[in-house]
Amino acid sequence: MIRLPEKAPVPPLRCLRRFCLECQGGSSRSVRECADLACCLRPWRLSHTGTSTGAEGRAEIKEALRSIRKYCLICAGSRPDVRLCEASACPLWHFRFGVTPATYHKVMRRFFAPKALLLPGLEHLAEKKTPPLRRGSLTARRSRSA
Repeated sequence: MIRLPEKAPVPPLRCLRRFCLECQGGSSRSVRECADLACCLRPWRLSHTGTSTGAEGRAEIKEALRSIRKYCLICAGSRPDVRLCEASACPLWHFRFGVTPATYHKVMRRFFAPKALLLPGLEHLAEKKTPPLRRGSLTARRSRSA
């Protein structure tokens, strides 16, 4: 199987701009003059890329991601429907969980990582972890003399 190189991820602010352009029929003038005051994506309609850098830029992107999540909840209707959303052609689809895809995958990997199995009656083994004896330590000398 031939594996094609993955495209570089598109920043969320650029995706918001693409979404607004699609919504307004590809007209940047219509995007500028957007009359939908109730749209939660309206503050981001003119964003191309994050012009801010550092902490200010990260805060701007975080707010944009929250707005995407809010819009997706409105569009799909409920949290389970957002998870099952099939509109993968939507520019906002990769950010529908309110985080970047990399963050989402990291959290899911940690959530589904193997965990230690604690069986009933063996809790005392999980709690009691003694460090191995080091050569020359006081407890090692005592155990040899006894």
